[in-house]
Amino acid sequence: MFELRTLLSEIGLDNVTTCIQSGNVIFKSSEKNIRKLELNIQEVIKNYFGFEVPILVKSLKYLQRIFDDRPFLNRKG
Repeated sequence: MFELRTLLSEIGLDNVTTCIQSGNVIFKSSEKNIRKLELNIQEVIKNYFGFEVPILVKSLKYLQRIFDDRPFLNRKG
């Protein structure tokens, strides 16, 4: 995961943190175009590691909305 953090930092992502061995990465970016971020990350991973992986970027705002909505909060069973 060290290599992945370093690679993503080198393409301009800030505060890059990886989550265990899950492949999940938390970072900051000034880029507002999520699709552009996804494609850029996918390309550098393919070029460096030699394989293609699907990349999904979710904004803090999006994740906060999921947390705030908590669809299963009152679910019984």
